[in-house]
Amino acid sequence: MTIRTFIFFLLLASVLPFALTACGDSEGPAEQAGESIDQAAEQTEDTAEDAMDTMEEKAEEAGDSMEDAMDNAEDKMDEMNN
Repeated sequence: MTIRTFIFFLLLASVLPFALTACGDSEGPAEQAGESIDQAAEQTEDTAEDAMDTMEEKAEEAGDSMEDAMDNAEDKMDEMNN
């Protein structure tokens, strides 16, 4: 092994730990912003789904009320014809 090869591997061995620590789990501002956007999108989706569920329930209630009103009107018409 030549001295040049030895120095190369020595430098590589000394630089490698620093390179690996640079790849840590710390999040940068762009990644934090991306996560915030993802959370906001999920919350918006959940809110929209809840609103749709509420609208469906109210529409069913309105339909039931209209059906009851039609039945009452039909009963009144039958009473008037008799």
